[in-house]
Amino acid sequence: MDFTRSSTARPGKVRAFARWFSRLFMIGGISVALAACGGGGGSDDGGGGGGGTPVPPPTGTVAVSVKDVSGINIPGASVVATVGGSSKSGTTDASGGVVLAGVAAGSGTVTVTRETFTQKAVTVTVTANQTVSVPVTLDRDTTAAGGVVPTVPTQPPVVGPDGKTLEFTIQVVVLDDASIAIKGLLPPAFSIEPCSPSAATTEADCVSGGPAGFDAPYTLLGPGTEPSFSEIDGDTTAQPYAAALMFDQSKSIIQNDSTDARLFSAKEFLRNLGGTDQAGLAAFAADIAAENGTALIPQTPVTIYPVGNPSFVTDGTSFFPTLDALATLEGGGTPLYEALCRVMDFAAASAPGGLRKAVVVFTDGKNEAVNTSGFSCTKIEDSINKSTATGVDIFTIGLSSGDVDREALATLAEGGGGAFLFAGDTTQLITIYGSLGNLLSGRLTTYRLTYRIGTDVANAFLSGRTVLGVLKVNTGSTVVGIPFVVLIP
Repeated sequence: MDFTRSSTARPGKVRAFARWFSRLFMIGGISVALAACGGGGGSDDGGGGGGGTPVPPPTGTVAVSVKDVSGINIPGASVVATVGGSSKSGTTDASGGVVLAGVAAGSGTVTVTRETFTQKAVTVTVTANQTVSVPVTLDRDTTAAGGVVPTVPTQPPVVGPDGKTLEFTIQVVVLDDASIAIKGLLPPAFSIEPCSPSAATTEADCVSGGPAGFDAPYTLLGPGTEPSFSEIDGDTTAQPYAAALMFDQSKSIIQNDSTDARLFSAKEFLRNLGGTDQAGLAAFAADIAAENGTALIPQTPVTIYPVGNPSFVTDGTSFFPTLDALATLEGGGTPLYEALCRVMDFAAASAPGGLRKAVVVFTDGKNEAVNTSGFSCTKIEDSINKSTATGVDIFTIGLSSGDVDREALATLAEGGGGAFLFAGDTTQLITIYGSLGNLLSGRLTTYRLTYRIGTDVANAFLSGRTVLGVLKVNTGSTVVGIPFVVLIP
């Protein structure tokens, strides 16, 4: 088309066309502007653009409760809820619970972690604006352990002429993480750790019983008089027993056994009572004018159960509710010697005839200075004399995470004809209590070892002194440390 000619020939039509084109351009520009601004269907729902405030994604709340397999609450567990790529975390309180708010709606996992337990993850579905309860049961870790048992036949230590050498014999049991005595170990698996006094403590670390401040280092010289090593099979015929379990319920337990592993472990022993074997249960604590404060058990310095009618039972599970209640009855100091004497009197009077009578005392500390009015046993010698008089053997279990007096516990066990078992941490308590029935009945394999140690300190190993040491045992899969003491007569 010839636009020049048309414009000249029909100016009215050209002006009309220009007005129409201008209006069309304006309408198109407005449409483009609206599209650029998100107009025409925009909203503030947070999706697909829009000029309003975005709405946050939907969330819910996850309430997690953590217990062990026997129903004991587990405080201090780390809990993480992960849903849709985002996580919320928290730590369980004294009741074993934690509430996590603002967890994204959808399906995900709750992961629970606690030292001395096996980590566990469970699935969870979170609904918007609702609370979902998630119970989690954790399995406790177990590790190998060991202890010192009475030496049979008895072999007194022999001091060298200058008091610088000492030959002694100890007998030990070594347990795997399933509470089974390990057999077939050879002499190279055992070694005595050298000992050097620590400048950080005023108490003796290596040799006690000398003048104030006395201690002496020593090293291993080698094996003692032959035979210096022997493996001893347990008895094929089990000796029936009546054993009273005693538990330290002082305030320090709250910190040193925060998951109540001692109570859980006791159930391992009690549920496996068999035949004519019987068990008793006691807890000890006393008021003390210090930070430990007031004892919470029903009767101080020791409560023997059932309260009002203490007795031995053949059904150990009948004590489970009492053990669960002890988890909240922690307070006061540790009247170890007096409580031990009273429970030995109970065992001597109440245990059936024909059974081996024993007490098994657990503690994380040492005998404390409490109000001793009415006490008959305030010294370690009092408890050992009571054992001899009543015919009740003393088994001791120490937990090293506290201020445990391993010298006193080992001395009580040696003088009381029992065994000293030591838990470096709570994972060894299950191992120890799981083996206790076989240990009481004499069925466990043990090792008898004779060593010579030496020191540069003249007359270090004199009569009346005590050597403290650690026997290391390489089981092939782990190394077990077994503390021991040697009483020099």
